[in-house]
Amino acid sequence: KNLFEFFNLPLVTGNYSQFEKANTIVISEPLALKYFGRQQPLGQQLVLNNNNGTDQAFTVIGVLKKIPANSSFQLDMVTSFNNGIPAEGLSTDDWRNPMLVTIFAEINASQTVASIARQLTSYTKNYNAFHKDWPIENFYFQPFKEIALSSDVDFDQFVHGRALNPNPRGVLV
Repeated sequence: KNLFEFFNLPLVTGNYSQFEKANTIVISEPLALKYFGRQQPLGQQLVLNNNNGTDQAFTVIGVLKKIPANSSFQLDMVTSFNNGIPAEGLSTDDWRNPMLVTIFAEINASQTVASIARQLTSYTKNYNAFHKDWPIENFYFQPFKEIALSSDVDFDQFVHGRALNPNPRGVLV
């Protein structure tokens, strides 16, 4: 499954077939209205200022249907992880890159979770060698249904709002 199937994020217009192409973006209905008014947003350019202060143009390939306000998963734009801008020219697979990533995974066998968490622990040494200011001890899994109840606690720097308070942030997938 991809993000859009996993979270059932239907489109008002467009499709996801071009999502993996460079500089493409899917935006929310409110964002489309804000920047394009009643104009057709598909194929339009949306210019974002990246973390090194330069502009990057994205082509709109889809507009998401409005996500219900009671959803804990709120966003205004989604682009492929490949479009992320690595900090200070570092690649996204470089341990020195400070970009924080949250991964959503569907694991059908609950007994597999502990095994995967143990395997991931071997990466803490590599990570900590380059992040002495924010070392980690281990990786853990949290059921998605619990995030809505604790997101402000677990992700206070990254998830803004509770289930009824939208999070106007973008997502890289």
